[in-house]
Amino acid sequence: MRSIIPVVFGAAWGLFSIWLAIPWADNLANLVGTPLAWLTIGGIAIGPGIINSVLLSSLALERLPSISPLPPGGRLPDVTVFVAAFNEAEHICETVQSVLESRYPGDIFVIVADDGSTDHTACCAEEMERDEVEVLRLPHGGKANALNAALAACRTQLCVTVDGDTQLGPLSLQALVRRHVDEGAAATAGAVLSANPRVNLLTRVQAWDYYLGIAAVKRGQNYFGNALVAQGSFSCYQAEEVRAAEGWPGVSGEDIVLTWALINAGGTIAYEPSALAFTTTPTRLRAFYRQRSRWARGMVQGLNRHGAGMLARGKAFAYSVLVDYVLPWIDFALIVVMVPGVILAFTGRFYVIGWLTFAVLLLNFVILRFMAWKQDAVWDNAGLPRYRDPVGLFIYAVSFQALVAPASLIGYWQAITRRRDRW
Repeated sequence: MRSIIPVVFGAAWGLFSIWLAIPWADNLANLVGTPLAWLTIGGIAIGPGIINSVLLSSLALERLPSISPLPPGGRLPDVTVFVAAFNEAEHICETVQSVLESRYPGDIFVIVADDGSTDHTACCAEEMERDEVEVLRLPHGGKANALNAALAACRTQLCVTVDGDTQLGPLSLQALVRRHVDEGAAATAGAVLSANPRVNLLTRVQAWDYYLGIAAVKRGQNYFGNALVAQGSFSCYQAEEVRAAEGWPGVSGEDIVLTWALINAGGTIAYEPSALAFTTTPTRLRAFYRQRSRWARGMVQGLNRHGAGMLARGKAFAYSVLVDYVLPWIDFALIVVMVPGVILAFTGRFYVIGWLTFAVLLLNFVILRFMAWKQDAVWDNAGLPRYRDPVGLFIYAVSFQALVAPASLIGYWQAITRRRDRW
C-alpha cells in the first residue's frame, strides 16, 4: 500500500505537466503535427518528470530496516564467492585478497572461474597458494558459462558473485549476507562504486553515476519491493534457487535475466547500501559505450523473457518494470529531439526546449542533492571520506543522460536484431 503515495505524487506531477505543456504542444504542433508534438514532449519532459517525481518521493519515504545485530560469537552461513574472470591478471589478486580479508564471521571459499583468458589470470590466482581458493580453467565460453561452472562446484547454501576487477570493503561481505538473511531473499545486491574516479573526466562523471544515480534507482526499486538487478559485480544468491532457475543464461545481460527469473519464481531481491564494492570503470569512451550498450541490451532481454510475467504478478514492483518499458522511448527522444532542441534554443527558437524541460532538470538536481545526503550517511558510517568533485557533479547532472543515451540505443537495437552476445 505504501507504493500508492509515490505513484499518486507522480500522477499529479504528470497531470500538472500536461496542463503546463498545452501551449508548448500547440506551438510545436504547427511544425510537426499534434500526435508527434505530444510524443516529443512526453519523451523529453513529461515522462522523465513523472519518473523523477516518483523516485524523489520514494527516496523521501524510504526507511530501510536496520540489519539485525550479530550476537557475540555468532556466525553467518558459510559462503562461496564466484570470481568469473577473463583477462583480469592485473586485478585478480587484489580482488581475491579483498574477499579473503573480509571481516566475515563464517567460512569463505573462493572459486576463480577463468574463462579461457589469454593472459596469466589463472596463474596469478593459483600462485596465491591459498587453500580457500579453487581455480577452474575453462575454455572461453562467456561469463554465464564461467559462473555456471562455479555454481556446479559450489558446496555452500549461499554464493556471492564478484567481478574480477572489483574489491570489497572489510565489512561489505558481512553486511551483504546479513541483509540477505534478514530479508529471506533469493538474491541481495550490494552497492557498487567507482574504484578509479580521478583518472579522467569520463571516470569522474561515472563515479557520480555510481554514487548517486545507480544507487538512487536501486533504493527506489527496493522501496517498491524488489531491486530489479542483483548485479554480477557484487551480489549474494541462494545457490539452490539459482539452480532451480537453471543458472545464469548465456546472454549479455545474464545478471538481469537471472534476477527477473528469480522474481518470477516468487523470490525477493533485496538491496544493502552499506555493502560497498569498488569496481574499475572504463577510462575510454569506446569501452564505456560497450559497457552501457550491454546493460541496455540486457534490460531488453529481461523484458522479452520475463517482463510480461512480472507485470502479471500484480505487485508494486510492476511500476519499476513499466519504467524499463518506457526508457527506450525517452532515450530515443533525448537523442533525436532534445539535442537538436538545445541547439535551436541557443538561436532563440524554443520549439523543443520549454519551461517544463527546465523543471525536469531542476527536479533532477533536487534528487541528486537528496541522494547525496543519503549516500554521505552511508560513507560516514563506513568511516570513508565523503566523495567531493563539484565539476564532475555538474557535468554529470547536465549532460550524462545525453552521453549514455546513444549507447543505450545501440544496445536496444542489438537486442531487437538478436546480435550475437560476446563477453
